[in-house]
Amino acid sequence: MKEEQFNLFRNLYFTEDGHTSLLKKLLHPNGKHNKGDLFLKSFVIDVLKGNFVDNLLVEREVKSGKKGYIDLIISSNDRKIIYIIENKIRKASDRPNQLYRYWRNHIRKAEEDNINGDFRLFYLTMNGNTPTENSLSRPIVSEKTTKYDGLPYKLSIDDIITLSYKKDIKTWLQGCLKQIPEEKDNLRLLYTLEQYIEWIENQ
Repeated sequence: MKEEQFNLFRNLYFTEDGHTSLLKKLLHPNGKHNKGDLFLKSFVIDVLKGNFVDNLLVEREVKSGKKGYIDLIISSNDRKIIYIIENKIRKASDRPNQLYRYWRNHIRKAEEDNINGDFRLFYLTMNGNTPTENSLSRPIVSEKTTKYDGLPYKLSIDDIITLSYKKDIKTWLQGCLKQIPEEKDNLRLLYTLEQYIEWIENQ
């Protein structure tokens, strides 16, 4: 029997925030990986099927409304690109009206400001699951609240793009690995990515 190799991710319990933080650190062009926009460019083009432009901003735990926090947003300074990513790797339950609120507070708001751009809402899970209707539904608010006037009572499932760690994140990381030379300065990064890919495969 082949002896099991040590894997950091298998031996440590990473919370959902931990996985989101790791993605953010890889996507940041000035991250300590020292690979510039290699990860970000590949992620936007190959995973999100979006538009890559210089100086895209990658933000984590972005406040949305009074109580909500978006896991990851990739956006341009002129708000013509807004990619919202909700990360549910640990099977956490969708919060009520969660995706609807993100759409209203960021994508719909940009449209109301007459910005014509590329706006997308992504739902990332281990196996590419779809969000619940509860998350897609419009909040029930006071009659005095006009924020949702004229808006649909529920987002269509077609408005949400599902992604998976098993397919999309794994393929992205494998592609990035091929672009990183096996040199001394890169070994720690390469080992980390290889272990993360292995962890994903075994989930």
